Amino acid sequence: MSHTTAVAAVLLASGFSRRFGACKLMYPFKDENGETQTMVERCAKHLFAAVPDAVVVVRDDDTAVQAVLQKNRYPWVSNPMASEGMSAAIRCGIEYFVDASGWVLALGDMPYIPAGVYGQVAEALRDGAAIAQPQYHGQGGHPVGFSRIYQQALLQLQGDVGGREILRAHKKRIRCINVDSPGILQDVDSPNQL
Repeated sequence: MSHTTAVAAVLLASGFSRRFGACKLMYPFKDENGETQTMVERCAKHLFAAVPDAVVVVRDDDTAVQAVLQKNRYPWVSNPMASEGMSAAIRCGIEYFVDASGWVLALGDMPYIPAGVYGQVAEALRDGAAIAQPQYHGQGGHPVGFSRIYQQALLQLQGDVGGREILRAHKKRIRCINVDSPGILQDVDSPNQL
């Protein structure tokens, strides 16, 4: 099923949390207001607030994450090839929004990214950027936006890799967005990082 939109967002949340030791997406996360939510809820809340045309890519067997998304009415799509790694999740999201003019690719284990950053990356794509990436003190982070010209390159990714090789090969086409948020660099691989 394909969904048509201008710029879409994809939250990649079909990993196995091997380094974390449990399903990190369901880990309780306390936000700045003291409200407790799961990590995937926090990431999805910020992403959907900024880019309503979005979808969360989850594993077939991850019924807990699916239930949380359903409860919050966040659209999700099942990734039957999750064992292939991040590239399969990216393909799944791109195929969901196959007619989009660009995609903001976000990670489900980065709860410290504010909604505004997702919005800035989407806006850069709408404004004609080939690739858009936030940077904090000169260091590139997430999410990363890719325009439609990179659709085939994204669909051809293999293994547990994201768009890093595309970024390396097309450095001069990256529009860097300076942000005042270290959260763009902070993914969560272990409980003590929360």
